[in-house]
Amino acid sequence: WVEFDLDEVSSVSQLVIKNRTDCRGCSARAVPLVIEVSDDHDKWTEIARRDSDFLVWTAKFPSIHSRWLRLRSIRKTTLHLKQVRIQP
Repeated sequence: WVEFDLDEVSSVSQLVIKNRTDCRGCSARAVPLVIEVSDDHDKWTEIARRDSDFLVWTAKFPSIHSRWLRLRSIRKTTLHLKQVRIQP
């Protein structure tokens, strides 16, 4: 997984995730991919999921307030993304 510490409780309503495009089949390694948030770094809540291959995934959801955010593959894989933008 990749985890982001937002330093304080922050509002988030969208993530733009760019997958790798520099090798054949690399983008499939990121699925299934879940976006999770936590206030205490112990209990995590899933807020979005992608089950199909993608080059760019714009994950929109109702605004949440959280301190930590992570992207996690729910299978054994090599997770490597090109870019993640967290937007309020």
